Amino acid sequence: MYWLSILILTLLALTLLSVVVASLRTLAALRKGRMLASCHGYGSEAMSQTGVSVVVSGVRSEREIEQRLSSEYWRYEVIVVVDSTLDAQLLHRLCHKYSLIRVNFPTVDELSIDGAPRLYRSRQRRYRRLVVVDRLHRSRADDWNCGVVVASFDRIVPLESDRFLLPDALPRWVMELHESGECRNEVLAAQVAPTHFFDRRRVAMFARSAVIAEGGFVGEHPRVKMIRSLRGRLLSLPLAYSTAYRHRSENPLRRLFLGIGLAPTVALFVELVRRDWEGAREALLLIVAVYATALASSSIALRTRLVVRGEQGEERIKSLRRLLRCSFRVY
Repeated sequence: MYWLSILILTLLALTLLSVVVASLRTLAALRKGRMLASCHGYGSEAMSQTGVSVVVSGVRSEREIEQRLSSEYWRYEVIVVVDSTLDAQLLHRLCHKYSLIRVNFPTVDELSIDGAPRLYRSRQRRYRRLVVVDRLHRSRADDWNCGVVVASFDRIVPLESDRFLLPDALPRWVMELHESGECRNEVLAAQVAPTHFFDRRRVAMFARSAVIAEGGFVGEHPRVKMIRSLRGRLLSLPLAYSTAYRHRSENPLRRLFLGIGLAPTVALFVELVRRDWEGAREALLLIVAVYATALASSSIALRTRLVVRGEQGEERIKSLRRLLRCSFRVY
């Protein structure tokens, strides 16, 4: 029981330390973003140099396209890859709403493209950012590769249909890209909201030339594989959000505390059955330590989230209730 106590306390200390480090990185990234945003001249220079092509696979409705066209960043385009064989009316509605006309698909000599793609652009100036590609859907990686081929700009942001960029995502990405004065990063990855500590979901901005040099996106998780293949760094703030439902048990921090708390809980019942009150008391203290660490981690995580979202001014009672609810969920 002694060694079990030492092991659990060590894991709890490491967990709390990692949460503190993650919170400090997030708050530092937030301060940095505000500082860069205040440098209007610097931001304008970076924006005038860098164009971004957002490639979206699996769009199902016009509303998803409208949300992506609403960004205030002026030098970007949205490339939507659809499959008219799955929804025959979708392409017809898009052509009618955006006045799309078919244009020649560029000669493919950079990446291998299958699926008989057809390229559409709008005749209306207000929709000049929109590019629609109709092709037989094979995989998400193939759709993104098709978008890379027709992209007009040097930076690529591949997205699934259920992920959307935050309003300030593109300016923040570009300012981070030009912070050092040179574009040394082939990829800049960022988190996806709603965020959790130890969450591995990512969105990323890739250099088009680097993606082509790697042979394009491949595999079941093409974004993750491409991030690992290129030089870059991770931004500690979310630049996109997901509309897909995410079950609470998928929170890695909660699973970790459940695993740590399971051992002393089992030991407690075993010692109670054996009537070993000393062992039961030690197991009970371990359970209290696990919950106390969960409470502290939840407090740090919650405070960090409120600072990021600008909700520091909420009432104390409401904040306490949210903290207790969050700590019970983590535990």
